[in-house]
This record gives sequence, structure tokens and C-alpha cells, in this order.
Amino acid sequence: MVEIEDVKIDYFGVQSYWGITKHMGSLDSTKKLAKWCEITQGKRVLDVGCGVGMTDVFLVKEYNCEVVGVDINEGMVERARERIKGQDLERRVRFEVASAEKLPFPDGSFDVVLSESVTTFVKDKKKALSEYYRVLKKRGYLGLNEEYWRRSPSEEVIRSLSDTWDIKVELPEFSGWGLWVKETGFELVRSEEVGFESLKQASGELKRIGVRDYFYIWMKVMVSLVKSAGFRKYVWNLMFRGMEMAKAMKHLGYGLYVGRK
Repeated sequence: MVEIEDVKIDYFGVQSYWGITKHMGSLDSTKKLAKWCEITQGKRVLDVGCGVGMTDVFLVKEYNCEVVGVDINEGMVERARERIKGQDLERRVRFEVASAEKLPFPDGSFDVVLSESVTTFVKDKKKALSEYYRVLKKRGYLGLNEEYWRRSPSEEVIRSLSDTWDIKVELPEFSGWGLWVKETGFELVRSEEVGFESLKQASGELKRIGVRDYFYIWMKVMVSLVKSAGFRKYVWNLMFRGMEMAKAMKHLGYGLYVGRK
């Protein structure tokens, strides 16, 4: 169990401690990618950027497949491993610390690779896509859910998102992701352009998390705010930048892309 004083106070460190990760479109987008990538019983799936393991547990329970989840953040992986304890899932899902740009698996290891709002955060996106291609079996599927600019951003918008996400934001327009998919060897078999709707996103996240876990997470949020000045400062800064972030999100959409090796 990670102690609160050991938590790195940044975008992913805070989320891992609270036990929550999210992606555009929430559970609905996961179901679409699972259908388009033909995830069925017995398929071997790699979830790149698994976060706290919500998608992985859903896939195993819903489709009776085998899932390996990887994340570069050790705290996320620890939360994901805690999630499956006592659920008799250990034989069908496991979690490892790994980078999208250097996956620790042999060539042709998986039937499907998924990345949900994760490759967006990777510095060398084409290198990551090349790794996804390498670890897929022949005729295997890649399913991406990634952010794109649906309108040209100002420097202020880019700075606001970069400050919140703790990265240098570098995103293409909608067609850019599809072009990268093709440039790294895939056949682009499907893509869908989706705008961001805050209320729909919030509703989807509640459905994905579940009421019990939702209240558990909020309890942990409140405890962290009471115990840690670092958490209080981080949340205060988020609230202070709230109006800027609301403007920035109007420039974002997300795309669903399916490639085949």
C-alpha cells in the first residue's frame, strides 16, 4: 500500500492514489472498440496504459478473454493488482509496469492491442504505434481511443492542457492519428470522429466506475485533502484553472481508430 507521503503530486500520481483513471467516451467507447477489434472468448488482449485496471476487468468478465495490462506508472499497476484480489481473475488478467515505447513482449504475442486516451500522452507516438504493431499477431487488431484537435488551439489552450496533464501537449487533427496508424504498417479499417460532451462523459464515468467504487474514491479524495497539504494545493490549482480548462476542452474531440496488421 502506497503511503500518502510517498505519492508524486502530479496528474497521474494523484489519480493512481485515488484509484481512478478515465478516458474519452468511457465504457461506451470501450465496448465499440471491443466489438470492432473482435474481442471474444480466448482472445489475448494487451491494454497499453491500463491505469487502475477498470477496462481490463470489464473485458475479462464481459468477453471471457485473457488480458495483460501495462502502465508506466507503478502506482497505477499496484491499484490494478489490488482491484482483482479476491475476484478469482488472476489466471486471466495480469498487470505489469512497462512503457508503450518499449513493450516487454515477444513479437506476435497478442490478438488485440488497445490504447484508450494513453498514446496521447506518449512522447514518441509513432514509436509506440510501431511497438503495438510488433507485438500483434498477423491479422491482429489495434484499437485506439485518442484525443485530437477539432479546432485550432491557441497557445493559451495548449499551455492550459499541458499544465493540467503535466506533459507537453502535441496532438494532431482527427486524420492525423489515422495517418500515423497507416505509416506504422497497419491497414486502417475503421475510424470515427467524436466530439467531447462533458455531461455525457461524467455520466459514462459513473456507469463505468459503479456507485460503490465511486463513493469509495470520493472518500479517499476527502481523506487525502485532510491529510496532505500537497493534495490540497494540487486540487486548489485545478479549481483555479477550471475556467481555462473548460475553454480548452471545447477544442478537443476524440477519435476511435481500428488498424489491422
